[in-house]
Order: sequence, then structure tokens, then C-alpha cells
Amino acid sequence: SYFSKKFLEMLHKYADAIIIDSFPLQKLFGGTYIPSGADVEKFDPEKINGAKIRKKYNIGREDVLISFIGNPKVHKGINDLIKVFYSLRKENENIKFLIVGADKNDPYVKKYLKKEKGIIVEGYRPHHEMPYYIAAADITPLPQRSNPSADAQMPYKVFELMAMGKAIVATDVADMKIALKDCGKVVPSNNLLLLKQSILEYAENKKLRKEHGQKARRKCVKEYSWKVMKKRTLEVYESVL
Repeated sequence: SYFSKKFLEMLHKYADAIIIDSFPLQKLFGGTYIPSGADVEKFDPEKINGAKIRKKYNIGREDVLISFIGNPKVHKGINDLIKVFYSLRKENENIKFLIVGADKNDPYVKKYLKKEKGIIVEGYRPHHEMPYYIAAADITPLPQRSNPSADAQMPYKVFELMAMGKAIVATDVADMKIALKDCGKVVPSNNLLLLKQSILEYAENKKLRKEHGQKARRKCVKEYSWKVMKKRTLEVYESVL
């Protein structure tokens, strides 16, 4: 409730130290910025191959697979992505779309997503399978719509996508511009034209996908790995002991 939220927000004044995982939250509450990061040993493109996943869904070698990883919800921009997908297909028939993590009992999924032509909908998969699903993808969009929650919350999966060296197109929410600087594409939220153009540029430029993916991997290992997050978290704990 509103009052519970306000009460919890007041409690930060009594903390000896605060850890926050996005810069918008840091502006509100102060504290040390430590994002969730990723397990770069588990999410390692050198160890993981997505060929079996592509074969499972009939994705050919020449096809470009766009994969949405997560529960498809309106606030996550899934409707925007579907519109962009159909527009992209008119220009490049080799583009395919896979959704991984759908609740197949969800009325929205039953009523709309399962009826959409050309879209492959997969249900919940165990987290240990995610590196394989991510490896199978060529482009991994994060088209979240701007709202108070999205603008303050950095989805942890962006770091897993970076760790796997993927070409990422995200909307400008939370810290996306910082995380994906020079290693991905960030477009304004709800701007379908720029979302489409950015995805299409990756779809038609394998070299650029690889270049940005490698940069994203290196940046994740250096700045967002669990090893780095652990070190920074211990420093905060030690500062108050």
C-alpha cells in the first residue's frame, strides 16, 4: 500500500549503510551503487552453445533470431516488440521471434500471444537453461516502457545478456544508457520507429552484432561480474563493522 511504501522509505534514514542497484534510487536514498550483476562463469559464450535450441524451434543458420527473455507483460513492452517484429518481417523474412518465459495460463498469453503468427512462445524454463536460450539468440531486446518502477529498477537479465555477448537493444529506463554505452543500443521508451531501426541494423549487420556483443561481455566481466559485486559488497559491510 501507499502508506507501507512510505514507511519503508523512511527506514533508510536509520541504516548504517545502504546498498542500491540503480542510480535513480541512489539519487533518492543515497548509498553505494552495487548492481545485481551476473555470474560470468555460468553465462559464458565460450562454454555455451545454442545450436540445440535453434534446432528445436526450426531456426536456420541464415535466420536472425530475436529473443525476448522473461515473462511477456505489457509494461515490459511486449506489445511494442510484436508490432516491430511484424514490421521487420516485411523487410527481412529471415527474422524470427522467440519468447522464453511465458506463463501459458496467463489470459494475455492465451488470448493474444499464442495466436500471433510467426511468434514462438515458450513457457517457463529453469534458470540453468537460460544461458543456452540466450546463446541461441542473435538479438535480445529489452523494450520496457517508461514508468516509475521501470525507471528506477535495473533488470538483472541485462547483465546476463551482456555476459553472453549478445547484441542488446534496450529502452532508456533505469541505467541502460550507462550499462550499454558503446556496447549496445538504447532508444527512447515507446519509440517504435527507433526500436525497429536499431533491431534492423543489428539484423542486417552480423559484424556489428559480434563487435557489440564482445564489448558487452568484456564490460560485464570487468564491471558487473559477481566477483566484482562481492568485493564491493564486502567493502560496504566492513565499513560499518
